Amino acid sequence: MTTARLAKRPSFTDQQPPASRLGTSSDAPAQGVYQRAADKSRIVSALTQLQALADSHENAPGNTGGGAHSVVQRAIKVGDRPIPRTVNMTKEITEYLQKEGLEAEFKRLNDDRSTIYSFNDDNHLLQYLKAATGQQSSSGIQAPTEKKISSAKLKQGHEFAQDVRFATLYQPSSQQISETAPGAHNIDEKMMPPSGKDHYWAKMPVGSGNSYFLYQHQFNPPTTDTIPLTFGNPDAPSLIMNQGGLNLGMHIQPTKKKKYKKPIKRSEATYGGLPTVPGQVRGHAFALAQNQISTDDDESTMDTDPRTYTAESDSTQSNGGTSSWRYNQIENAAIKSDLPFTQINHDISVGAMGIAYPSTIFYRRSTPTGYDDLSTDNTGTTNYRDTNKVRPKNVGQQAYQSTMGRTAARYNPYPTPSIHKPGKDFTDAKRHDYPGYMSPPPTPFLSDVEDTEMTVKGSPIPGAKVKLGDGKTGIVTKIIKRYPDQDKTKCLVKIPTETDLPDFGL
Repeated sequence: MTTARLAKRPSFTDQQPPASRLGTSSDAPAQGVYQRAADKSRIVSALTQLQALADSHENAPGNTGGGAHSVVQRAIKVGDRPIPRTVNMTKEITEYLQKEGLEAEFKRLNDDRSTIYSFNDDNHLLQYLKAATGQQSSSGIQAPTEKKISSAKLKQGHEFAQDVRFATLYQPSSQQISETAPGAHNIDEKMMPPSGKDHYWAKMPVGSGNSYFLYQHQFNPPTTDTIPLTFGNPDAPSLIMNQGGLNLGMHIQPTKKKKYKKPIKRSEATYGGLPTVPGQVRGHAFALAQNQISTDDDESTMDTDPRTYTAESDSTQSNGGTSSWRYNQIENAAIKSDLPFTQINHDISVGAMGIAYPSTIFYRRSTPTGYDDLSTDNTGTTNYRDTNKVRPKNVGQQAYQSTMGRTAARYNPYPTPSIHKPGKDFTDAKRHDYPGYMSPPPTPFLSDVEDTEMTVKGSPIPGAKVKLGDGKTGIVTKIIKRYPDQDKTKCLVKIPTETDLPDFGL
């Protein structure tokens, strides 16, 4: 790899979040990790413009998840460093291999799922490819060293590749669940509220447990941050997600403890200072009897904070609507059962009140036996009132509206938010369209990467990239302990293997 003709292209290490999100470390990197070549002329990266090869293995159906048995692995090593996945070969290299009739053999080696082929240098690889394709005699050409990777190790490498891909695409948001509401980390995964546009939830190891963290897309960053708002009992709080002033959805947990709520009468409600609008209702997050106090500000409640509201269709209108039905069938039912519910506001526009006006509202109620999902129209166009001809005589109008909501949810299912976990299959169909995106190093070369315990500056969270003392970049995999007085964090870190493109003298 000794050319200066190929422009440097970002590797995983180059894809850094803003400096404010990086920690630093004085610890030496773990032994056994591939070292950067001292001779900088050997470091050949991709062209500045990504022109990926249409690699059937990388993008074929069935090759996006499910463990090592269903994922094609890549495995060529030239000198000290592995070469990238076939999909990350530059147009220049791909066209050269095609022109020379070497592409099929190159892909056969580089897409081998269980073997690493190690060549002495680029010329060794090139001569081997020519001999293997019958273009020259194999006499005097040394075969590459082969190393078989076990299924268990391939699984380990595949799982770390998912974490590298996630860390490449998403890094921690500056907005996280407040430390004043630790119980939010105990919310049922299937009842988490939405993370917001260009955000992603992940549940990561911290100490002896796991915590939820919020991440933002690095190649398509959000225009506004999603802000988690917490109210009520810190050990079992309500969690409301607001982005750009709009309530995206919320997990509402009733509380019986008086110190965490300020019950008010309707005549005492402030409605967050919001204006009235004909045909719509300023929908409180929860019943006024459960007017919960912010875990961060004793003077703020669900009633006074306009970020908690949703514009609801008025149930007193000719077709009926959301407002009083929600109060009776969702809110009061939660209070009586002392079980939470989650609401997701779908197809949100900014209503005349300046708050979220969703066309559809999804609900997931927790029940003693599981979940009760409903999907309701919030535009006022569905006739929820005139149902006498179809509903049973012993079923009330609002109860039947709930039945209609359950039926709608079967055809339009509740959109459970995605939550990433360490090692869980993760991808983004548009990833190769992002300028500068680089796939994780080939899976076999990640199979031996182990966690290293180290203490870093700052308070990084799992999944964050941290700059190490030798210039390498690692990924925090677990938080062990924080030292706030020293502004340090003890954590486990993995350092991804680095790759170089082959140099065929182009």
